[in-house]
Amino acid sequence: WAEAVLGDTGRAGKRLRLAEALGAALERRGGDATLADAARAIRAHARDPRATRLLASAHREYARGRKAYREADKKGAGDHCARVLEIAPPSPALRGWAGVYRAAGISFEGDHSRAVAEFEAQRAKVDTARHPALAATLHSGLATALLRGGSHQQSRDASRIAARHYTRAGERESEGGEIFQQATTEFGMGLDWEAYATMHRALVTLRDFRASRFLHALLLSASQSLADDGFRHTALALQDEAVAVAGRTRVRAFVAESHARRAQLRAGLGDSAGAETDARAAARHLDDVVLATWPWITVDLRLVRGRLRLRTDPAGALAAFDSVAVAVDTARTVRRYVLALVGAAEARLALGDAAGAAADLQKATERLGLQGSAIETASLRASLLDGAREVFDRLVMLEVARGREREALEFLERGRVSFPPAGPREGAAAGVARPPAGSVAVVYALIGDTLLTWTVAGDTVRLVRQSVDHAGLLARVEAVRALEGSRDEAAARSVLASLYDRLVRPVERALGGAETPLVLVADGELTRVPFSALYDTRRRRYLVEARPLRFASSLRDAARAPSDAAAAGAEALVVANPAFDPRMYALEPLREAEAEARTVAATYPGARVLPGREATPSALRAALPGSRLFHFAGHAVFDDDRPGRSFLVLAPDSGGASRLMADEVAGMDLRGVGVAVLSACETLPSREGRSGGFAGFAGAFLAAGADGVVGSLWPVDDRRTRPLMVAFHRAYGRSGDGAAALRAAQLELLRGRDPDLASPSTWAAFRYAGR
Repeated sequence: WAEAVLGDTGRAGKRLRLAEALGAALERRGGDATLADAARAIRAHARDPRATRLLASAHREYARGRKAYREADKKGAGDHCARVLEIAPPSPALRGWAGVYRAAGISFEGDHSRAVAEFEAQRAKVDTARHPALAATLHSGLATALLRGGSHQQSRDASRIAARHYTRAGERESEGGEIFQQATTEFGMGLDWEAYATMHRALVTLRDFRASRFLHALLLSASQSLADDGFRHTALALQDEAVAVAGRTRVRAFVAESHARRAQLRAGLGDSAGAETDARAAARHLDDVVLATWPWITVDLRLVRGRLRLRTDPAGALAAFDSVAVAVDTARTVRRYVLALVGAAEARLALGDAAGAAADLQKATERLGLQGSAIETASLRASLLDGAREVFDRLVMLEVARGREREALEFLERGRVSFPPAGPREGAAAGVARPPAGSVAVVYALIGDTLLTWTVAGDTVRLVRQSVDHAGLLARVEAVRALEGSRDEAAARSVLASLYDRLVRPVERALGGAETPLVLVADGELTRVPFSALYDTRRRRYLVEARPLRFASSLRDAARAPSDAAAAGAEALVVANPAFDPRMYALEPLREAEAEARTVAATYPGARVLPGREATPSALRAALPGSRLFHFAGHAVFDDDRPGRSFLVLAPDSGGASRLMADEVAGMDLRGVGVAVLSACETLPSREGRSGGFAGFAGAFLAAGADGVVGSLWPVDDRRTRPLMVAFHRAYGRSGDGAAALRAAQLELLRGRDPDLASPSTWAAFRYAGR
């Protein structure tokens, strides 16, 4: 109609009648009345030529804006819709839709707070009963702006409202897209289980829309999630479907993006030829609009090409990585920036430039420290550092070969994940951090068949280098776990003694006198070692009998003093045997857990107890911040592949949620917590990589600002756990020192009369990590 009015007026009447018929049909079926109202506004001003031309000009601008939006040019869409509002047509329905897309354009340009304000202003004007599609689109845009601004929970709420309005409007494809938006938000909140279920609902909703841009985005996201979870071949199969859907949309940006993502997957699987083919296919679709609106596609292609050239053309790879580092050096692109710097460091090492490689890694680790809030979770920060481990290791060994022991330790430290208190992050300090006065830090690194052990006491740094059988050493570590619950004390001591001789004996002279506290910093493989139970055959005692022990993720963390906020915490919080749904979790009931929790609570006057059905995720989220001590007596489930998805099993909320994820804990502000005691199975396990035993819950609580965590290395029967926990809290209530209190409890069991409790398989399962 608008084009006809502004050109061939003879067709205008026919097209308006068609619009009126479509609008009436939508109204009869209970759909959105926007089209009918827009046609009525045109009829109402039919006798006013000026108003008619205003309406026509505005409708044409709006049509151009919607076309730009469909082609993924969201900034262009916002600009066109802004001109609609400048024209100020006498059509509330048209102004409403233009306002929504203008706000979406503002959000896309990065001004999320302004976009939220625009959406909120529009929301007050929308008649949701008469215009459900407009209300849905508005809430969808609001959800996106809130998500980009970091307000995850509010975003999910807005997205759920949008999906309901799309259902009322009968727009099933858009409904599926909005359900997918909810899944994206839930992933960002660390609610991976819920996110996967929501993503499945979105796939079911969209399966009939084979050329849908929403289906394309959903397949792209699902493929990435599968790849992150280690299912790379499955991710590739899903990405094949994403490429096909993108082709059917005929949107050049989607085609380019889908090929670029498949190139990354193929490169990771070693399919260089396939990755090159996809990279070329993506490049063919990078026109000016795509390049301006989707710059990250070019960035991802450069990362792929850099990775493909590392072995054959390191100079070319370096050029690709350096161009990425320059292009994405912003707070919003930390992940790509770090990946580019790590790749550049690999290329420089291949070219013999160790100093340049070191400088690149220094930039990467500084950015992870300064911009930690831009990385979604502590476990993601750890995974980025783990991905650079080989480069760090090569630099460490180069410095060791040169006899530069302190510099080698500095490189090792840069590659370790650190957990500063919640709030603004600090950059990586230069030099080797000192351990607390009066203590000695022992830093281990297992690089191939070389075991490096540094001792740091004040300003004195020493290194002991040993050649070891890597597999044999780790086999002895695993043998200790296999002895859990065993009554063969002789066999257990033999293994523990062999580990003592390898890990402690070579550095004994540097550990100070009796009772000198040790701070242990170890790699992922070695964090499985129950250091407290290592047995000294010469003195016939366990290491815990000789000196206090605590563990830290890095020397930087070891050097930090306990926070003042923890000392001023409000009260102790004790979770007592949550009443989980046995149909959802195949877990045995913990018969001693509630009695343990009640006894622990009695140690702290005014302690708050969340028992049974009261121990829900929402109750824990509300109570945990500000508590000075947290004790959890219940079940925990650890995810080896994605430690951030590990969760505490809780009683179901009114909405059915019954778990608290480690990544969600990491996002809290727990600077008031002096110690978190996780009296559950495997809450402080380990994995390969520099993040080691600080993946999962230990890292989550430390990242959130807690001073320390007491967690378990392996499953322990709750009957045997209870005496250790009671003894720990009795000692902690007197001293407020988590490491000292755990040692006192361990010695109490070790020297007691009950052989089950005196066994290292009971008391050595727990360790203290933190400040």
